[in-house]
Amino acid sequence: MSEDINNNIVETDNLNFMAYFKMNGLKCIGARVECFHNKEKVILLFNDPEEKATNLEFQWYESESRQFQDLRSFFRNEIDKQLRGYRDGK
Repeated sequence: MSEDINNNIVETDNLNFMAYFKMNGLKCIGARVECFHNKEKVILLFNDPEEKATNLEFQWYESESRQFQDLRSFFRNEIDKQLRGYRDGK
């Protein structure tokens, strides 16, 4: 994440932060595409007049949203493992 201190604009390419920023009242004001090591990435810009973004990043790591996402990913992987084992056994 980067910040433009003069304009209170926060930029991120982290999808988790994008969603969490929006859920917590930051307004998405634009986007751009950048090429980094021959790979394109989308960066969203958020208006952060109260300078909440840095604290929101830290809050994300302790949030129920993150815990939910981590557990969902864990179970998705377990389901995929079971399906691969089932298919390989046929």
